[in-house]
Amino acid sequence: MNFNKNQIIFFGGIFLIITFFILVFMGLIPGLRHSQQGNKQINLTIWGIENENYFSDALRDFSSNYQGNINIIYKEIPKENYEDDLVNALAEGKGPDIFMIKDNWLPKHWQKIYPLSSKGFSLENYFPEIVKQEFSPNNIYALPLYIDTLSLIYNKDLLNQAGIAVIPKTWDELEKDIPRLVKEKNGELIQAGIALGGTMESIPIAPDILSALMLQAGCPMVSDDFSSAQFTIQTENNFYPGLNALRFYTHFANPENLDYSWNDNLGNYLDAFSNGKVAFILGYKKDIPIIKEKNPYLNFGVSYFPQIDLNKPLNYPSYWGLTVSKQSLNPDIAWDLVKFLTLNPQVAENYLKVSGHPPALRVLIKKYYSDDNYKIFTYQSLNAKSWFQIDPLKIGQIFSNMIKFIVNGKMTAEDALSQAEAQVNYLMKNNNL
Repeated sequence: MNFNKNQIIFFGGIFLIITFFILVFMGLIPGLRHSQQGNKQINLTIWGIENENYFSDALRDFSSNYQGNINIIYKEIPKENYEDDLVNALAEGKGPDIFMIKDNWLPKHWQKIYPLSSKGFSLENYFPEIVKQEFSPNNIYALPLYIDTLSLIYNKDLLNQAGIAVIPKTWDELEKDIPRLVKEKNGELIQAGIALGGTMESIPIAPDILSALMLQAGCPMVSDDFSSAQFTIQTENNFYPGLNALRFYTHFANPENLDYSWNDNLGNYLDAFSNGKVAFILGYKKDIPIIKEKNPYLNFGVSYFPQIDLNKPLNYPSYWGLTVSKQSLNPDIAWDLVKFLTLNPQVAENYLKVSGHPPALRVLIKKYYSDDNYKIFTYQSLNAKSWFQIDPLKIGQIFSNMIKFIVNGKMTAEDALSQAEAQVNYLMKNNNL
């Protein structure tokens, strides 16, 4: 069918109008859908753990589109106090409209959130699958600012001295390298091969690393209905993935093993690495500037997180997103702001540049996929996986205690894992959510 010039103009106009209203609805043209607010003053407060400068330009741009009728206040809260301060403020009815939320917090805090309907909104078009897994079990509860993942960080000088020319890609390869990197004096470690096997006393992210190992081994972690932990599950081939992963993790802290490499007496793993006392650590991209600050002259590199099977990569995430409080008096406008900060590629890229975090948006993952500063993390975000944690803080301590009991010889790995499973089951059955 051929259209004349007037018909083409008519249908083109309709298409532009429809596109315009879709963008308004998505919040990518902020403020316009609320023009009916007139001169009414709208106040929005945001709580987060990051510097206000990361958001100042975007917040100013958003405000200007509301023609000066919206006032946005961002409050930075120290990370160590953030969750407690947030929970207490919400309990008193004095919480923010928008707040930052950790990727694994949703099972604990979902009732505090005013969700965004996922109808007509395909989250997978914007972000890797991990975001839907953690932030959108049905409706959309949060949108990510970035996606960080565990990586392998190594001291180039120590590897060169040991004659290790190729960075290990699998756990088997890494395990073979460890004996060449360990140095002892009078029975004491003076140089560690890898910071692995310790509790949260020396490796605060030990629960993350152990979770990654268990997931890679095929441990389901929790039941399909999220009602119970399944750390001790046995597979059809008499394989215990959770137990094997736990044994692998803790054996690096056993002095009787050939690849004994770490103990909590060596202190914080980032300090030890920055001081040239350990060849390998596992860490996030956010740890890189911390290491550089501690030792600007350290010759180190970053590589991909080791895998059990390179054909089935699985990586472990850690990131923060933004969500809207159920107490907000303007939840729809608050969600418009959240979408503007996370879905707008230009705004998200500006945030990436000032924060140094890896991107979350697929369009930016594609753009930075070959960038030396981001390529490891952009790739790993596409195959990241986590698990349902009813209370990450308490579960982290349970995992750390489990490691300690094994390393100190107070419990076998089997008994420690069974006890941890029972403790997590208790949390799941007795939560007050």
